[in-house]
This record gives sequence, structure tokens and C-alpha cells, in this order.
Amino acid sequence: MERQSKVRAIVSATAVLAVLSAAVPLAAHGPTARPAGAPAPAPRVPAYRVLDVGTLQEGGSSLFRGLNNSGHGAGGSGTFGSGHRALMLSSTQVAPIGPPGADYSRAFGLNDLGEVVGSVNTASAVRGFVWSKTAGLRLLSPLPGDSGSEGYAINERSETVGVSSGPRGVHAVRWTSSGVPQALATASTRTSRALAINDAGDAVGSVDDGRARRAVRWRGGASAEDLGALPGHAASEAVAINNRGDVAGWSGPLGAERAALWAPGLAVRDLGTLPGGQWSRARALNGRGEVVGTSGSFLGTRAFRWTAAGGLQDLNDLIPISDIVLLEVAGINEAGEIFVVGRDELPNAGADTHTNHEFPVRVFFLQPVP
Repeated sequence: MERQSKVRAIVSATAVLAVLSAAVPLAAHGPTARPAGAPAPAPRVPAYRVLDVGTLQEGGSSLFRGLNNSGHGAGGSGTFGSGHRALMLSSTQVAPIGPPGADYSRAFGLNDLGEVVGSVNTASAVRGFVWSKTAGLRLLSPLPGDSGSEGYAINERSETVGVSSGPRGVHAVRWTSSGVPQALATASTRTSRALAINDAGDAVGSVDDGRARRAVRWRGGASAEDLGALPGHAASEAVAINNRGDVAGWSGPLGAERAALWAPGLAVRDLGTLPGGQWSRARALNGRGEVVGTSGSFLGTRAFRWTAAGGLQDLNDLIPISDIVLLEVAGINEAGEIFVVGRDELPNAGADTHTNHEFPVRVFFLQPVP
């Protein structure tokens, strides 16, 4: 992967994310206006306690992925011209990770051992890494003949999945716990990506033959298994897998895709959209079958939770406050805690206005109410 050239200097975590010194539960506030045509909201029955982690600088870019069972999340944030830095977050603090001299780094996933995977600029290319407090940072070697790599997920056996890239294209790869890269077999295709791995070593992601992207699963060392798509759809992608073998992702064309669930022995399931929404995407799931992601709606982009019993629910209707908007879910753990990104609500702004998008990004942890 080519070296990132737009970012020049290191971003300190304190300059990017204003973090509270202790977890701060947010209190309830009054309702905000809804656009014409939107259905009346259901009464709020709080299912989560909201902990305010902090606020990103205006003009910053961010990407957060993953939440482990200790309540730590991973991601990265930066501002244009000031670099992008990988971060590890909890409900009480944020810490930069990766080499301090790099002008670009980003974390994509982590496990319960506190090992974080991501990518970082090196002198020649972007390279994947595994980082922990005890062992520091270790680069992930690409496949022979390639120059770049990225690590996207790591399981409790310290096996990592991601991609290796070079003149032959981008290919899904698994690294052993000692860092040895192993190509994940696919049919003849130039592009494949492994995005998640469970503790059994089963990985999921996608392959692209130039006509459509397709969700796939790799069982152990076997070749990619096409998971299929929803009826009438050509494209799909798998982004998460739990230890039961349930797989979450999306199916359909861009702008009309649907959050999808592949359960062992069952047909792929359409998880639907929020009212008024034209699209939805699953981001993560846990062993209890809770799926979280993002959906369009009458009110614009909103974070959701899906369960077999409750269906697709707006997470904003499951918290006790209404002057923030939860937009994108980064992860969910086995306790049902959710790592989510949002912003302040702007009364009377309507759905997805330019003004609303200019609000600084805020980071929250949601803890289930007993």
C-alpha cells in the first residue's frame, strides 16, 4: 500500500480528543423537533447508561472499530495536515499507540488480551501491526512479493487477519500468533479482504471479481466459501463473526444495502432498516446474537441494535437523553456494552443537514441498564 502523503506530523491524543478524567453519565434532557412526515417517536424506555468519553476536534477525521470484554475500544483520529494517530480508548481515558514518530497510524481491532491490530506508515509502505502494552509494536509482514499490509482483527489465540498488497493486488491473509503470513485461498480474483476472525480461527470478509463484491467465510485453512446475498442482490460483504459461527454484514447495492445476518444452517436474513431508511449496514455482533450497526431513517443516519426478539431498534430511543445523536456503532462486547460515535443534536435542523454534520464528533460507551 502506498505511503500516506497528506499527513505530516504526529497528532497527540490530547490534541485530538478532549477526554474526561472520569466516566460521566449523561442526564436526560428535553425532546428535539422531528421533520415533517416522520412517525411519532415511541416513549423512551432507557436500556443503556450513557458514558461520555470525549469530543474530537472540529474538522477531525476518525474511525473507531472494536470493543473487547474489558470495555476497551480501538480506533484512530486526526486533523488534516496534523497526522492521524491510532488510539485505544476506555470509558475513562484515551491512549495513543504505535510508534511516536509515525505520521499515520490507525487501529482496527483488539482482543481481550489487550492486543491491538491496525496499520502504520513505514519508510516504504503502510504496514499492519500488532501492539500491546507489554510487547510493544510488531509489524506484520506481507506475503512474499508484496510490500504492504493491514491488520483488521485479532482473536483470543492472537491470530490476526487483514490484507497483503502489492503488484498482484490486494489479498486476504491470516497471520499466526508468531506473525507468519498465510494467504487465505480464493478463486481467481484480484481483490479479497479478511475483516474478522473468531476464536475457532474462522475468518470472514469479501472477494471481488471485478463485477461484484461477495461475502465469504474461510473455515480453518479451507478455500473461501461464498455466503451469498439477499434475494435480488449481487453484492454483499461479511464484517463480523462470533464464536457460534453467526456472521453479520450487508447485502445489496450502495445506497440501498441492507444489514444482513448469516446464521449456521439458515438462509441469509434481512435485518431491515429504521423507519424511512433506504439502507442499513451491520458493524458487529456478540455471542448473544445482538447485532449493531448504522441505518438511514427519517431523521438521517442513526445507530441501531438488532435482536431476534426486538428487531431493529434505534439506539437513540434506548438512551435517556435526546440532545445527542448516536450515529455509528464501532463495536459490542459479550456483556452487551456498545462503543458508539455521535454528535450534539441541533434542534429543528432536520435530517442530515450540512449544519448538523459540522458538529464535533463525540465518543460514547453504552452500558446496559440492569
